[in-house]
Amino acid sequence: GPARIEAQVLALTDRLIAGLQTHGHDLVSSLVPAERSGVVCFRPRGGEDPVVAVERLREARISIAARAGVVRVSPHFYNTAEEIDRLFAPGLLG
Repeated sequence: GPARIEAQVLALTDRLIAGLQTHGHDLVSSLVPAERSGVVCFRPRGGEDPVVAVERLREARISIAARAGVVRVSPHFYNTAEEIDRLFAPGLLG
C-alpha cells in the first residue's frame, strides 16, 4: 500500500543522500524530515556541469535529469538499493 511505497522511496533517497554526501556532492534538496520526498537534487562535486554528469550516467543506462542547474534523481518503489549504489561506481559519481 501507499505507506509501504513511501517507506521504500524514502529508504532509497536516504541511501542516495548518504552516497552523495560521502562523495562530496553539493546537496540541494532539504534534509528536514517533513520536507523530504522521492526527489533528490544536487550539484556535482567540483563544479561539474550537471548536463555533462547526466550524459555520462545516461551512457551507463542510468536515467536521471538535469534541471535548473542541478542533477535530479527520483527513485521510486521499483528501484533497488543496488541501482542507487551504481550511481557511485568509479567514473560515474563516485
